[in-house]
Amino acid sequence: MQVTVNKDGFPTQVARTKTSNRFKNREGARSSKQSYWSKVTNVIEVWRIDDEWWRIQPIQRTYFRVLLEEGYIMTVFRNDAGKDKCRTEWFEQTH
Repeated sequence: MQVTVNKDGFPTQVARTKTSNRFKNREGARSSKQSYWSKVTNVIEVWRIDDEWWRIQPIQRTYFRVLLEEGYIMTVFRNDAGKDKCRTEWFEQTH
């Protein structure tokens, strides 16, 4: 997933994907994905996980529970293990 961040590494926008199914022909549905940017209006909570430090690749993540402009609350996290906070890969935490 794509996330833009401020100078402190906090999310400011999240690119969300909307999937729509359209029937093209008799063979079945054709899926279409569209991305759109949603503004983060509030960072509700931030927490960090440091686990499995003894392994070659320890788990180091920072989680952000954010409120989006549409009223949707989501949790996103980045993998902090040896990476630049502003240029890292982001994921959505689903429950």
